[in-house]
Amino acid sequence: MTASTDVARIPLNTLAIPLGVAGLAELFSHSIDSLALPEFIAEIVWVVAGVVWVWMIAAHLSRAARSSATLRSQLEHPAQGPIASLVPIVGMLLGANLSGFWMLGGTILVIASSP
Repeated sequence: MTASTDVARIPLNTLAIPLGVAGLAELFSHSIDSLALPEFIAEIVWVVAGVVWVWMIAAHLSRAARSSATLRSQLEHPAQGPIASLVPIVGMLLGANLSGFWMLGGTILVIASSP
């Protein structure tokens, strides 16, 4: 790649964004009864978490295609490397919630996300 098209990789700590949204969705899921909330609110937040998860993966892949820096260098970094584990963790959380509505799809997502 030429220097004019080379871009920096997106820091792996941005993968914490979908985890935060999934955590918020889980909070709403468990608070429906105690806060007298309609269930669809939690499900909307779960959908947002799924969209954010896919969006962040796509953003990382897109930027990686234009960067000369390697994923390996990020994974070997003592602060960034462990954060990569958030991708499958969020996938498993999304799959666990999905299994309540679509068992096969949720099971496939959990298994596909398992290391």
